[in-house]
Amino acid sequence: MIPHKTILVVGATGKQGGAVLKHLLQRGARVRALIRDPSNPKAKALAAQHVEIVKGDLDDHESISHALSGVGAVFGVQDPWANGVDAEVRQGIMLGDLAKAAGVRRFVQASVAAGDVSTGLEHFESKGIIERHLQSIGLDVTAVRPVMFMDSVLQSSEPRAHYILELLRHGLRGRPVQLIAVDDIGRVAAEALTEDRPDKSGLRGIELAGDELTYKQIIETFVLVTLRQPNVAYLPTIAIHLLARKPYSSYRWMGRHGWHYDLNVMRAERPWLRTFESWLRANADR
Repeated sequence: MIPHKTILVVGATGKQGGAVLKHLLQRGARVRALIRDPSNPKAKALAAQHVEIVKGDLDDHESISHALSGVGAVFGVQDPWANGVDAEVRQGIMLGDLAKAAGVRRFVQASVAAGDVSTGLEHFESKGIIERHLQSIGLDVTAVRPVMFMDSVLQSSEPRAHYILELLRHGLRGRPVQLIAVDDIGRVAAEALTEDRPDKSGLRGIELAGDELTYKQIIETFVLVTLRQPNVAYLPTIAIHLLARKPYSSYRWMGRHGWHYDLNVMRAERPWLRTFESWLRANADR
């Protein structure tokens, strides 16, 4: 239904948007990428892959309307950490409204597992607000709802990854956390954007989880695969509360409540979902 139409990917140089774009290209889709700075090396690399680059900003009504011209489907993602959850919700709602006005038939929204229920986490619940709005205006919406990114746990090239490990250790307190590879999220989103099915208004949620490990098991797997210890920035509890209160709230929720999806059911539907070990073996040198 959609493959012959242009698909707009928001956040194309980011983790989720980049993964979606990669899988869309593999499926032969015609892709347009919304980029704030087309001179960015990542944007130039996309242009070299015959991706149409359109300059735009999620706070700029005019640029978004221009980017949506002639588009049949949209992948939407917003960042709650850049300017706060109010901006995230505002951007998600505006993108949906403009997509509806432009005649977009299919909308895939990056969300989070448990974003549609009350968790007390504003950056989770904000995604539920966006989901419900997209549904209310009559779009054909698929909300991709992943658990914690494997990519966030151990990205040794990013200094902040050392702090994420420490926040995870404090938050989990020995309990397991469910994980998913961002590349797997991209594959599911690309399938939802291009699958041959009748379009209809409504909301479909796709929860995604590929593995479940304790902090200790995460570290043990890292050592097994890389033959070295990860760099961890050990922090006292008071420093965590002072310096990283909002991010830590997510990990504390994971330890107290967390996700409990049946991984056998997940893998029965999508056998290719990666375990943390298989993902790490493919990405340890990044």
